Amino acid sequence: MVTGKQTALPHTEAFAFVAPEPVATFFFGDAYFTKVIEGVREEFVRAGKQMVLMLAPDPESFESVARFITAGHVDGVIVASLHGDNPLPSALLDAGIPVIASGRPLGTQSLPFVDVDHETAVHDAVAYLHQSGRRHVATITGPLDMDPGFRRLNGYLAAVNEAGEQPIVGHGDFTRESGVQAMHEIILSGADFDAVFAASDLMALGAIHLLRQAGMRVPEDVAVIGFDDIDSARASDPPLTTIRQPIHDLGVNVARQIIKAAAGESVDLVVMLPTELIIRESA
Repeated sequence: MVTGKQTALPHTEAFAFVAPEPVATFFFGDAYFTKVIEGVREEFVRAGKQMVLMLAPDPESFESVARFITAGHVDGVIVASLHGDNPLPSALLDAGIPVIASGRPLGTQSLPFVDVDHETAVHDAVAYLHQSGRRHVATITGPLDMDPGFRRLNGYLAAVNEAGEQPIVGHGDFTRESGVQAMHEIILSGADFDAVFAASDLMALGAIHLLRQAGMRVPEDVAVIGFDDIDSARASDPPLTTIRQPIHDLGVNVARQIIKAAAGESVDLVVMLPTELIIRESA
C-alpha cells in the first residue's frame, strides 16, 4: 500500500489525464483510449470531479504539462500510454503530486498502477492455438518501448518455447497500418506459419486484410488472435478471436485510485484486473 503525499482534502475537484500521444493517435487511431476515458469520466462524475485531458507527445509539451499541474490546477494526475522511462511521472511525484498510472510503467519508475496480466493472457492464447492444432504461430508485437508491447511479446515467446517452436516475429505499433506492414514482412520472409497472434485488435484486423490479399483464408489457412476486444473485433469478417481486457473498468479503477490518493488515503501499489480469451471465428 502507498499513501498519497497530499494529506489535505482536494481543493480543485479536478484531475489531469495525461497521455504522451499525438492527437491523431489518441482520438482517431485506437478505440482503447476512448473506452478508458469513458471509465475515468464515469467514476469522476459519480464522485463529483472534473477531468482535464492533456496530451504530451514531446519533451516540450512534458514541460508545459508539468508547469500546469504543479501550479495547483489539479489535485492529482492519471498517466497513460507511457513510452520508455518517461520523466514526467517522477517529476510530478517529486513535486508532491499524486500520480496513478493506467498500465504498468516501463523502466525504473515505481508508482501505483492499474493493469492486466499481459504475459499470462498471451501465453494462454498462444497455447490455445497449439491445442487447436496450429504448429507455427507468428506474432506481431506492439511497440517495445511500452510495457504492454514488451510483456505481450514475452508471453508469446514463453508459449512458443514450451511448444518447441521457433519464434516468428514482426513488429508493429498497435495501429492497423502497422499490422498490415508487419504481416507483409512476415510473408516476405518465407516463414512457414499457420497462426498469428497480434498484440492488438487493430493490428490483427490489418493482418487479416493482408492475408486475404495474399490469397490466404482465415481461419482455414491462418488462424488470427488479437488483444483488447474493441467493438470492431466483433464486427469484423470473420469475427475476431481476441483477449478481452476490461478497458472501461481499467478507467474506472484508475480514477478511483487517484481520488483516494489525492485525499491522502492509502492505495494499492498494484491493481490487476482479469482478462478473458473470447473465441470467435478467426481462430
